[in-house]
Amino acid sequence: MELQFTGYDKWDLSVKKEVLYEFAWSLQSAVERACSEKEREEKFPFLNALYERSIKDAGRLLVTDDPVEVLNIEGRLDSLQTMLPLLEDLKDEIHLH
Repeated sequence: MELQFTGYDKWDLSVKKEVLYEFAWSLQSAVERACSEKEREEKFPFLNALYERSIKDAGRLLVTDDPVEVLNIEGRLDSLQTMLPLLEDLKDEIHLH
C-alpha cells in the first residue's frame, strides 16, 4: 500500500535511497567545513540537531524499505541543505559584532 501511496516501485525506492545516502554525507561534509562541532553546539544548536539527525538518517537509509520514512528523511535533508546558506550569513553577523 505504501508503495502505491508514494508512487515508488521497489527499484525507484532503491535508487532514491542510494541518492539520498550520498546527499546526506555530502551535506554533513559541508556542515563540517562550515563550522566546528563546538561552534555548532554553542552557537547553532538548531543546525547541530539537523546535522546529528542526518547522521542517523544516513544509517536508516541503509536498512529501511519504508517509502514514507524515505520521504521523511528527504524532507529533513532538504531542511539541512536550506540551512547551509543561512549558516554562512549568521556566521558573518556574529563575527561583525
